[in-house]
Amino acid sequence: MALTPKKPALTRQEELARRRAAEDDALIREVDDAVRQGDLQSFGKKYGLPLAGAIVLVLVAFAGFLFWQSRQDAAREADGEVLIGALDNIEAGNLQTAYDNLETLAAAERGAASANAKMMRGAILARRGDTEQAVAAFDALAKDASAPQPLRDLALIRKVSAGFDTMDKGAVVTELNALAQPDHPFFGSAAELVAMAQ
Repeated sequence: MALTPKKPALTRQEELARRRAAEDDALIREVDDAVRQGDLQSFGKKYGLPLAGAIVLVLVAFAGFLFWQSRQDAAREADGEVLIGALDNIEAGNLQTAYDNLETLAAAERGAASANAKMMRGAILARRGDTEQAVAAFDALAKDASAPQPLRDLALIRKVSAGFDTMDKGAVVTELNALAQPDHPFFGSAAELVAMAQ
């Protein structure tokens, strides 16, 4: 078994040099820490207030966005409830109640919800036998640029269908020609009306 050799004892000069190196390292670390702390304090004094203001501004903007989004969701829910209530009234045979309940939503500019309310009001008019008013309601929706295109196309078909007996047959073909194309979603209904007009 071999014995581990002992480390030779350091001379006094080597010991002093080692201590000085340790003291120098400690001093350098202290100076380094002081410089870093000073840099951080000067950065805080120079940019702290604008940075805090920017953070607060971002948080306020985010909170505003969340509030706006929740209001939009609540409005969509309310619009959906109006439409569902109108459908329930129509199913129960309360056409006038459904028609009246849809008035505010139809007058508002709320995209698809308003367009659906206008479509339902036109359908109620047609169901009651008020053909001229139904045709006018469907025509207004078909020409409403703010309504989604599929609802505008459907309104045009409903308009022609409701007023088919009183319309000029050439006008039927002219109005539905774009929809009576094989690649159009409303091809079947439009092509049938065009064929009947011809």
